[in-house]
Amino acid sequence: MRGRAMRACAETIGAMRRGATRAERGAIGRWLISSRDDDRSAGATRERANALETRPRTYANASRAFGASRTVEQWSELAERGVDVNPCNSPKHPAALAGVQTAFDAGRTRRSLQEAYDPHCIDFVCGRAHDTAGKIGLVSYRCENEENVLESHLKFPSQYEEFPGIIGPAMYGVAASAHGNWAASIALMDRAILPRPPLVAVKSLAVSVVDLVGPGEPLTLRSRLLEVEDAREPFRVVVEIEIKSKATSKVVARAECSYEKIGAVRSMR
Repeated sequence: MRGRAMRACAETIGAMRRGATRAERGAIGRWLISSRDDDRSAGATRERANALETRPRTYANASRAFGASRTVEQWSELAERGVDVNPCNSPKHPAALAGVQTAFDAGRTRRSLQEAYDPHCIDFVCGRAHDTAGKIGLVSYRCENEENVLESHLKFPSQYEEFPGIIGPAMYGVAASAHGNWAASIALMDRAILPRPPLVAVKSLAVSVVDLVGPGEPLTLRSRLLEVEDAREPFRVVVEIEIKSKATSKVVARAECSYEKIGAVRSMR
């Protein structure tokens, strides 16, 4: 317990230095303390630890573990403290779905996840602050037709042609990795009832190329959560991604990516 508290304190102090609000720091600290499993306590058994290691938690099972009343109370508590719990203003944000009154405003413009949570990112795939000709400009939103699904849009510029008129298929993996990173971090944020997504890093990536595309062709990426393991750290998320041509509606690539949480907050800027 002492070690967990010290870690939470260090993470929260770091967040203070990077400009987080009091409510955000409190949420980060509470999550860090509560997210650790109690397997090291005197009363924990080896059988319980082995079960946690060998039995992955599917997203379907894990999502039911929230408890509706607890979810509403915690999102409401954050909102009452002045935290914008749904900065992307999506009707599919869990706080909006739970009925928190201030979580969604139909008269307010929707924002992409990148704009809402990481507007100063300089990543060449999805960074809004990236200003070179190689910017891909991936933007992501919560899907309005389905829960727990993200949808991204992009066009590859001509710099990424492998042959004249053909974008290098390796770029599918680049786009899938970026999209899946957002899907994984948002899933952990939603489940932990946090105001901002944690930092996750890709651990594995597998891509299947179905068709080729040309520069400037609009593409749509959609993700589905296959696994979310957050009983104890390191937290892990597995995401399935499908890439389609917006012009033809045909699938051009499929990917499966796994991610691991490596930091409390994706961006504090």
